[in-house]
Amino acid sequence: MILPLGTYIYRGSHSESKSAMHYIGQRPEYLRADLPVFFAEDADDVEVYGRAVKYQTTKSLKLLNMGDLKTVVDLMDRAKSEELKKSIGKAFRVSSGIIRRVSKIKYDIHVAVFICKLGYDGYWAPRLKGKYENTFHPEIVLCGSRDVLKVVAIEGARGPPPRNEQRGVTNDIRASVSKSVYL
Repeated sequence: MILPLGTYIYRGSHSESKSAMHYIGQRPEYLRADLPVFFAEDADDVEVYGRAVKYQTTKSLKLLNMGDLKTVVDLMDRAKSEELKKSIGKAFRVSSGIIRRVSKIKYDIHVAVFICKLGYDGYWAPRLKGKYENTFHPEIVLCGSRDVLKVVAIEGARGPPPRNEQRGVTNDIRASVSKSVYL
């Protein structure tokens, strides 16, 4: 899938929205550079994580479609380690030909890093079934997001206060990524 130049995407975060105010019209130097970063196609989908920051792509991006069953199965086959296979299987669970998206950063980050190492600019996933009857919002994950985005605006909070259930990238997760075999 190609994400065209000029596409708007969003990321929800209270701490990043404060930094983003100083980068309107510029590259988001405050985003982490060492690991992929998660975004959504719609501001409403990220407000559970904090105020939505609106970004625009500065070039066309080649994204792997993680809503495609064949793609997920192919990634499992290409994984060199059991840890990576486990991460793919936990994050994108395949059962009876259906992909279910279960998001836990300790698995998600390994999938994203693997896709980046395969030469993609990241991945895109459509709205997928969740663990139970719920759904998981469409998502975009970018490698090197600092270099391919510019900050457009900070959207006002429209929904309920963000939930703090999801933890971000920790030093333990960084250490796990650095020890992992991807290719």
